[in-house]
Amino acid sequence: MAHHFAAALALGAIDTVGRSRIGDATAIALTRPRELIVSSDVLASHRAALLKPVDAFYGLWVNGSSRLLAAALSPGFVDHTLPSGRPQGPAGPAAASKVFLAAVPDLRVVVVQRIVVGDRVASHLRFTGHFTGIFQGVTGGGQPIDFIATDILKVRDGKITDNWHLEDNLTRVPRARPRWAAASSSARAISSRRRAFEMRATVSRYGARRMPRSSAPIDSALKCANSARCS
Repeated sequence: MAHHFAAALALGAIDTVGRSRIGDATAIALTRPRELIVSSDVLASHRAALLKPVDAFYGLWVNGSSRLLAAALSPGFVDHTLPSGRPQGPAGPAAASKVFLAAVPDLRVVVVQRIVVGDRVASHLRFTGHFTGIFQGVTGGGQPIDFIATDILKVRDGKITDNWHLEDNLTRVPRARPRWAAASSSARAISSRRRAFEMRATVSRYGARRMPRSSAPIDSALKCANSARCS
C-alpha cells in the first residue's frame, strides 16, 4: 500500500467506513490473481495450503475484515520492510488497511501476477481508487490513486509468517494538501527522469563504463515534488 502517508497509515487512527459491507468471500474473489505461476515441484495439496492465507491477506485490503486478518497472518508475523511508525506484527496490516480504506473507500486491488515457489508467494499488485474519504482530518477531493507494489510472502503451517514488500512511493498516495494533484503530476514526471538516469547508469556499468551523470538535480526535484511546496 510516500513515507509520510505510510507512517500515517501505520497509526490506524481512522476507522474504515462502509467497506465492511463487502463480504469476505467477495473480497477474496475480487483479488484473485490474473496470472498464477506455480513451480512444477509444488504439489497441488501444498499449493492450496500456501494460497489460502495469501488470498485472505489481499482480501483484507478490500474490506478490512478482522476475520481475514486472522486467517492470513501468524501471531508471530514479521514485516521485514516495516514502514516508519507502523506497528510490527499483525497489528501493522490491520492498522494500515483501516487508514487506507478510510482515505480511499473505493480502493481496488488487482493481483496482476502471482508466483509460487517453495514456501514463498510473490505477487505483483496494482492499487487504484480515489481519495474521497478522510486522511489526517482532511476530506479528499476525488484525486485518483494509482500505484504498484510487490510482496514476497513466506507461508508456514497455513499462515503468513513473513513479508518483504516494496511500493511505488512516488505515486503511492494523496497528500492532504491543496496542491496534491500538481505535486503528484510532478512526481510522476520526475519518476520517468529517474528511470532514464538509472538506465544510463546501467549502460555505463555494463557497456562503455562511463560514469553516470550526477543525480543531484533529480534528487533536488524529488524533494521539491514530495514537499508539494515548489513554485
